[in-house]
Amino acid sequence: MIASTYPVWGWGGPGGEPDRAALEALAPVAQALLGFDLQAPERPARLRSLPAPRLAAPAPLAAIVPQKPLDRARHGLVLQPHLS
Repeated sequence: MIASTYPVWGWGGPGGEPDRAALEALAPVAQALLGFDLQAPERPARLRSLPAPRLAAPAPLAAIVPQKPLDRARHGLVLQPHLS
């Protein structure tokens, strides 16, 4: 299953992604409030496979520490080596 990363990057909720037309319609209002040109909305990359967690949660916290990849992506940062 490929999950949306919009909730990870701060757009939308778990139930869906923002409507591109709605974002574009909001751009002039945001631009007027902010006072500078805005870039077009981007579609974030799909969530890739994450490496296995390096540490396990202590037993008393295991019930509240999510292990699903999307949950881990929402709460952490996976550093990738720079490839050029």
